[in-house]
Amino acid sequence: MLRFRVLKENSQWKSTSNGNVYVRGFEGWIWADASNDAVLRLEATAISEAGDPEWLQSTHVDLRYGVVSVGGANQLLPIRAESRISLAKKNRRNVSEFSDFRQYKSQTTINFAEVQ
Repeated sequence: MLRFRVLKENSQWKSTSNGNVYVRGFEGWIWADASNDAVLRLEATAISEAGDPEWLQSTHVDLRYGVVSVGGANQLLPIRAESRISLAKKNRRNVSEFSDFRQYKSQTTINFAEVQ
């Protein structure tokens, strides 16, 4: 497990409302498999700072990865994403779960021979 912090001046985390964009620093944790350095989970929370609007209290994301079979091969892919945001007295939560992964293939041949 690794703890990290990204300061506002180095951040690309943006919160947007009514056309206003607020760049925010963030901090959190990364869980990785030490045997292969694969990231298994990333959890981050935006850092509240002076100058942030009062209505924007906190933002949090939690991304989880898992090994899934796609086309007969194991792949490390996102399997769950959760975001939470507190806006004044309103809390919002969005959860996405990913499953039933599929592989789609096609084969194409291009021939540049002259047409007679």
